[in-house]
Amino acid sequence: MSASGVDANRNAGHISGMDPVTHTFVGAVLGETRLCQTTAYSRLTLIVAANLPDIDAVTYFISQDTSLYWRRGWTHGALAMLLLPLLWTGAVLGLARLRGRQEQVDPRWVLALSYIGLLSHPALDWLNNYGVRLLMPFSGTWFYGDAVFIVDPWMWMLLGGFLFLRRSRRTSLPALAWTLFALAATAAVVLGPGSQLSLQLAWMAGLTAIVLLDWARPSWLMPSRDKGASPATAKSKGRRASDQRVHVGVGASANKESPSRRTKESGNLRGQGGSVSAGRAAPAVLALLLIYILANLGLTSWSESQMRAAMQERGQEIEKMMASPVPLNPLVRDVVIQTRVGYHYGRLHPLSDPPLQLASRLIPKLPEDDPRVQRAIRQPQVRGIVNWSRFPWAVVERRENSDRVYIMDARYVRRPTTGFGGAMVELERQR
Repeated sequence: MSASGVDANRNAGHISGMDPVTHTFVGAVLGETRLCQTTAYSRLTLIVAANLPDIDAVTYFISQDTSLYWRRGWTHGALAMLLLPLLWTGAVLGLARLRGRQEQVDPRWVLALSYIGLLSHPALDWLNNYGVRLLMPFSGTWFYGDAVFIVDPWMWMLLGGFLFLRRSRRTSLPALAWTLFALAATAAVVLGPGSQLSLQLAWMAGLTAIVLLDWARPSWLMPSRDKGASPATAKSKGRRASDQRVHVGVGASANKESPSRRTKESGNLRGQGGSVSAGRAAPAVLALLLIYILANLGLTSWSESQMRAAMQERGQEIEKMMASPVPLNPLVRDVVIQTRVGYHYGRLHPLSDPPLQLASRLIPKLPEDDPRVQRAIRQPQVRGIVNWSRFPWAVVERRENSDRVYIMDARYVRRPTTGFGGAMVELERQR
């Protein structure tokens, strides 16, 4: 196999977990379901809760190794899943009180929405190969789904396209923001690693479909107050419901009417044609997202069966393995197979013959009998990568008066590096 294909280090992993855009989009689409009718600040609650576990991202500003040690741990574990929704509910109620709108907020629904939004976060993070410690602080075990790449533009297109169609015509600023986002995403697809003509054509076809839907404005995609009216008319006619509708990224606002009036108007909204868009379109998008995820999980499972068969033919027993999606192309899997003798790695494509192609080179496992490596992994400046590595290996570079020990993870690094997935310890040579 070509060295350029599987030997290159994978650099996209510096985004530790599903990217914040996807988390935000999922929270926002949840806010387009009937959940938005439950209480004031419903969308704000869902969107922020969907991102809340990533408060551990502040460790990025300390060092890369510190981030590896703390990320996807305490704030993503079982205890945080129990406590963070309670804290966020308190914050939302405090905001409502500060703005004099506490009577318009249902604390029970705020708490329920906080749990819904928050639980979506570790579920999405589990899907990629970075890992998440779901049982923290009771156990530091890492869990991996190996189903979706860390940054998946196809999920952006599905979720973001729907949100664009629902929200882009409110004001000119959101339309501009969506346009800039589409241009940036398109540049990533066209110019990113692994880009090829078929993927570019599929992306352009998806964008074209979104533009055509925006032009046609089918009723099932339009918010209730926009139905049958121009944007200007809808704005004047929709003032009563404006406090229940929030643009993604701005937050939720509460209805200024009394609770009884708000309940009455919510009932009117349910009775209008807009209930179709609120009740069916968003769940349909979430159902499509689930189908996409399940298809990827199925492909990963099939890939693992191919890897087992290949190793069985070679007479080698598998200790651990990974079949993780690559950037842009959800059909291709980057594979690592740990056996007694080391790490096999390569690519797997269901349309190739044979599907699994392994590199001729074998990566050695972390040596347990080399005192230099054992001394290096005990150094405090690499405790993060040592704790996080799934397929650890090392290379010792002998220098004049010292030894350089490169500690790496074969998930992302197949050549010595100090970039993401690798670290270096300089050891004075012991005499």
